[in-house]
Formats: sequence, C-alpha cells, structure tokens
Amino acid sequence: MENLGFITVIDHPQHGLIGGYLVLNQAGRPLEFHCTNPIRPSKTQEILFGVALEPFLYGEQIARTLVSKSKLRVVVILTNLVSVLAMKGLVNFPVAYIFDNLLFNTNDESNKQNETIPNKFISNELNESLRSFGIEKNNLQVNYSSDNNDNYAVPQVVGLDVEYWQSYTVGNRTIAIPGKQSEEREQLVGNLKVIAHNVDLLEPFTRIKLAIAETHNYS
Repeated sequence: MENLGFITVIDHPQHGLIGGYLVLNQAGRPLEFHCTNPIRPSKTQEILFGVALEPFLYGEQIARTLVSKSKLRVVVILTNLVSVLAMKGLVNFPVAYIFDNLLFNTNDESNKQNETIPNKFISNELNESLRSFGIEKNNLQVNYSSDNNDNYAVPQVVGLDVEYWQSYTVGNRTIAIPGKQSEEREQLVGNLKVIAHNVDLLEPFTRIKLAIAETHNYS
C-alpha cells in the first residue's frame, strides 16, 4: 500500500518555528507523526542569510530532520509552504506543493457570491469518494475533469528552480510536481489520485497543526 507524507511548519509567536510530519495510508489513516522542538533564528542568522533564511530553516533544517526520523516510505511528500520545498534533493522521496484552493461547482450560489473562490466544478474522484461513504449532495456535479492542468505557478523561493514544475488537479485540489520527465510526474499523479478518493489532500495539514498544539501544550 502506498503511503503519503505531509509536512508543514507553524510559526508560533511565543514558541517559534515548529515543524510537523504526518504519514497517512491510502485510507487516510495516520501511521506516523513527528514534530520538532521550537526553534528561533538568531540575529546573526537573520543578518547572514537574509531572504534565504526561511528556506534554510523550513526546508533544510526542519523538514529534512522530520523525514529522517520517519521509518516509513512514502510515494510523495506534500507541503503547503513553498519554503519547505527547499528540502527537495535532501530527502529520498519526491516532494510536491499543494495550493490552498478548492474546486467548487459553479452551480452553487453560495460559491458565486465569494469571488475569492475559484469558479470550477468538483472532480470525479472526490465525488465518487463521497458517494462511497454514503454522502450524496446535489451540488457535487461531475463537470470538471481531474485530467486538466490549471498551470498554477509555484511561488518563487530562494534556491528553488521552479521551471520544470507542472500543476495538476487531483481530487478537489491543485498540486505542483517537479521534474523534467513527464512520465515520472504522471506516475505520481496517478498514485495521488488513488489516495484522493479518501483524503482531501489539504486537510491533513490541519491535523498536523492541532497535533503540534497538543504536543507542545499551546492553543
């Protein structure tokens, strides 16, 4: 069974930077969770690293440390923070970026009133997944193909070459995967589509944030 990894970093005003890594199986069941102790950059680091400080802390120090603690293999590691992508090349697993957007049905009047929400239909994968759990909603129309690419641009980050990153729609989310070989990207997308039947690919980051707050005893 293919497992999926999720990494994010919390910037807590009192505690500092705390990273969390969650591994789920295809059914969305948690298999492993790790989090770091809080860290704060020194004034010297802020001066010397400049704009490269955040990718260094998020990607090289925090994310790489978290992955090294894990005993499980994953098909890909997803992150919702572009600075975490600096770990690419430092870990033995593919890394992908998930955009903070949700694909909606354009017939839903509540979505039309919110201009900040992308005006799109939910994907076939997520619709079938919800039906398998006995969830039936009239607004979940299958009018948006998950095979279409939205060409979302990965934000620029120091030390990261985004030239060969390609965006894909998986379930009800948009992700970006690096690599010059389209075959490798398509294989990853295929694996993610299987997991997207049961997991909203952005939801696990909420679990991580709550687990970090519980572990470090803050609200």
